[in-house]
Amino acid sequence: MAFNDPGNKLQKICLTFYSDIEAIFADLDGIEFIAKIETYVNQYGEQKNELKMAITPDHKDYAMIKNGNAPQTQHQQSINNSIRQIWS
Repeated sequence: MAFNDPGNKLQKICLTFYSDIEAIFADLDGIEFIAKIETYVNQYGEQKNELKMAITPDHKDYAMIKNGNAPQTQHQQSINNSIRQIWS
C-alpha cells in the first residue's frame, strides 16, 4: 500500500497530527509577547532551548523590557562587575 493511498492508516494519522499542530499554531497567530528562554543540554548532549516565560503586553514589566531596559540576571551582574574591576 502506497503512502498516498487514501486507505493508508499511517497517512490518516499523519494528516490528523499535522492538522492538530497547525490548529495549535493558528491559535498563537498574532499574539505578541516577549519570551524568556533558557538553554539546557538534553540526555543526548544536544543544546536545546526551553521557553520559561511569556511576558504579554499586559504585564507590568513589558514596556520596560521591550524598550531594552530588562533587569539583569545575577549572572549578567557578576560579569559586569568583573569587567568593571578589570578596567578600574
